[in-house]
Amino acid sequence: MSERHKLPQDFPMSYRGLDLNEHRDQSGDPVREYVDECYDIVTFDPSPMSIRDQVEGLHVDSGADVGVASKEFRRIAIRGLVKSRTAWGLEDRIARLLHAFDIEEAIRANPSTEGLSPFTFWCPTAVLPAGAPEPLVVQEMFIARPRGFPVTYERKSQGLSYNFAVELLCADPRRYIVEPVIVPFSTAAGWVQGLPNWPVDMGVATYPVVTLVLSGNGASNLTISDGTTSFVLNLSAAGAGTFTIDMKTKEIKKGSTPRNDLRSSGTRSYLLVPPGGADWEITNRTNLTSAEVRYHPARS
Repeated sequence: MSERHKLPQDFPMSYRGLDLNEHRDQSGDPVREYVDECYDIVTFDPSPMSIRDQVEGLHVDSGADVGVASKEFRRIAIRGLVKSRTAWGLEDRIARLLHAFDIEEAIRANPSTEGLSPFTFWCPTAVLPAGAPEPLVVQEMFIARPRGFPVTYERKSQGLSYNFAVELLCADPRRYIVEPVIVPFSTAAGWVQGLPNWPVDMGVATYPVVTLVLSGNGASNLTISDGTTSFVLNLSAAGAGTFTIDMKTKEIKKGSTPRNDLRSSGTRSYLLVPPGGADWEITNRTNLTSAEVRYHPARS
């Protein structure tokens, strides 16, 4: 199979411990020993998206006012075949499929996220790493849970295979790279660092988690800035310890203790990593031993 014909459904996938497309390797080439013993993905469609678009018609006049708009839920539709060389192997494979895509079992396994867990897949790209001379593949993921029970059916003439269709729901519509980017800040590494993301014409904004390690009370105005927005903490009485800031959930903690009271900048000051990346600087670093920014690049 040539590179130009390879699509995400031609690569291995995984969800809740269930490996899909076992008959493909990470380059998308066939693994012949599994051709008749696999979950063969036929279609993989992550395009359905719910949009919240705030629009209002003008009163007794032609035209309208438009407000903010945002992406909400993403839905992923997957269709394929369960294949096995034996009747008992086929029935066992069907049971594993039904278990992996069972909404109650997903919630039971991940109660803190209401059943959301990574759906991973591989996709070809010529962009990452920057300047790659040949197309390569990166492992990506959606954070999803089953939206309904799998649809399964079989035909008498199709032998030891079983048709199935499943749908997943993503509360976060972003498509993330599985391997996180971890950027250290310190006296040795430097207090100004570049945070990469997909290019501006391909990427979407992604939210990092920042970790700060203090040896004692910090500055009253420790500042993390991307050159446009500044996130400020008052650490003058916070003491020594490890502090985390989740820029997406807007949770600030010292260890496991919530400390949202430490933020002194505005509610809109939480930082993100935009398409194309950004340069961040940490200033007013009294007793700041080191810092780390961790996130998953995201693309459209």
